[in-house]
Amino acid sequence: MKKSKLEDVTVKFRYSIRVTNEGEIAGYAKEVSDYIPDGLVFNANDNPGWAQKDAKTVTTDALANTLLNPGESA
Repeated sequence: MKKSKLEDVTVKFRYSIRVTNEGEIAGYAKEVSDYIPDGLVFNANDNPGWAQKDAKTVTTDALANTLLNPGESA
């Protein structure tokens, strides 16, 4: 395939992040961060609840008020 045909192509990735309390006491995940791999661009419209912190980091506070007991995941 010619490079000129690929210039206008957009590829979107969908993935999930699971937070697990591996400790011995209940707690909260006040902020969850993830890193944007080189070559990819964060699109806020496609990621409700997430915000771009800097050029390579996105964050969410979606679990800030969710108590996770030992062994629980969200």
